Amino acid sequence: MRYTRYDYKKKGGGGFFLWILLIIILAVAIGITIFKMFFSDGEISNPLKVPNKNQQEEGVNTDADSNIFKVIQCGLFSKEENANSALTTLPSSMTGFVIQEEGKFKVMAGIYIDEESAKKTEELTKASINNFTIKCSIPKDSSEKKIEAQIIEGYLQIINKFEESDVKSVKTVDFKKWTEETVANIKSPSEEVQNLVKVIKELPDEYTKKDVKASKDFLYKLLIKYRV
Repeated sequence: MRYTRYDYKKKGGGGFFLWILLIIILAVAIGITIFKMFFSDGEISNPLKVPNKNQQEEGVNTDADSNIFKVIQCGLFSKEENANSALTTLPSSMTGFVIQEEGKFKVMAGIYIDEESAKKTEELTKASINNFTIKCSIPKDSSEKKIEAQIIEGYLQIINKFEESDVKSVKTVDFKKWTEETVANIKSPSEEVQNLVKVIKELPDEYTKKDVKASKDFLYKLLIKYRV
């Protein structure tokens, strides 16, 4: 009887080589993965996404469309006495203040327009005082917001005048008059602007250093709403 002869040895050998090939491919794949993990700064799981045109336009720096103010913070404490103690370590050229928020006490070196904040943080760093800035951005999307920012900037000029050692007082009559005249250009001032005008109107004609703390407290609470 005739039968078909099967070469079992040959077939088994082909399977063996197939397994070897699979093992080699798997080893190469694992090797590439390990190489990327250790030599690609750990960023292989976060590939760079190139934004489309609309995303690029949305990501453009919008500082030109806003008035930037910066609050410089130098510490956070659970006890007021510790915050007040830290306050005394600030350079004499700064009129720092303490803000209480959510049961904590924050030591602030000051509030400044964007252009002035850099030299203040540099001064603190040189004095080995840890600090960081809180950026507050008031948009220029309406005439009211533009006017509000101008008033705040003028108010800060008065407040920060006391960082000059020889200043004992600042006359505010002209500033108060200018504020009222400027706000008159707003048809329906918001409650925020009305409160700002009210606070400025109530400033003493002869503004002294003892008035600074209340002014900074008010401006901080106003500006922090624009934190970015």
